[in-house]
Amino acid sequence: MKQPLKLKKTNKKLNNKSVPWWTSECTEAVKTRENMRHRLKDKNNKDNLDKYRQAKNIATSTIRKARRQCWEDFCSNLPPKINSKQLWSFIAKVKGRPTPCNPPFIVNGNIITEAK
Repeated sequence: MKQPLKLKKTNKKLNNKSVPWWTSECTEAVKTRENMRHRLKDKNNKDNLDKYRQAKNIATSTIRKARRQCWEDFCSNLPPKINSKQLWSFIAKVKGRPTPCNPPFIVNGNIITEAK
């Protein structure tokens, strides 16, 4: 008699991998924006408000430029015939959608993590 397939228990969390367009410039701009936000929260005055708004605008434009550059790089390197799965998975990554974890299967003591 064959044994049924055993599923290894995994947590239900999703893989939150970073988006492919995130750069060190994005990190620095967001850190600066958050520092200015905390400064504004501590001391609410016009000067801190202006600095926060400027940092917020810089962070937003930095992120937009990074996303645009990543998309342009991807589109310029597309092969003539691309697999639609590859295209849509990249689009999901760019949008920041997390990818679900696929639980591994255990068959005859061997762990199978991907379909063949």
